[in-house]
Amino acid sequence: HSCALTDSGSVKCWWRNIFGQLGDGRTIDRTTPIVVVGLGGNAINIAVNGDALSGHTCANIGSSVKCWGMNLTGQLGDGTTIAFGDILIRSSDGGVAYQIHVPKLVYLPLVTNP
Repeated sequence: HSCALTDSGSVKCWWRNIFGQLGDGRTIDRTTPIVVVGLGGNAINIAVNGDALSGHTCANIGSSVKCWGMNLTGQLGDGTTIAFGDILIRSSDGGVAYQIHVPKLVYLPLVTNP
């Protein structure tokens, strides 16, 4: 799968969606970008693991990081290994996350008017 951060702070994802990698709460592949639902704010940056075997994405939203997609080995950071999910990690001290990383990180350019 692939994802892009728009200039308005939304995240759009497309392609394979076997493990909920597209963030729309479903597992249907999409050939055109769809908006990730439930971010709870504007994303500052994103990190994407587009690997077909472990695809997941995380978005930095101020003092929170939201991750979604495959979780078979605990990639989403919620302490579980449920096959796939959608989780929000909040800073316990009110701090701000400035950088996020997922294995096989792919940096994506800012997309304007996608």
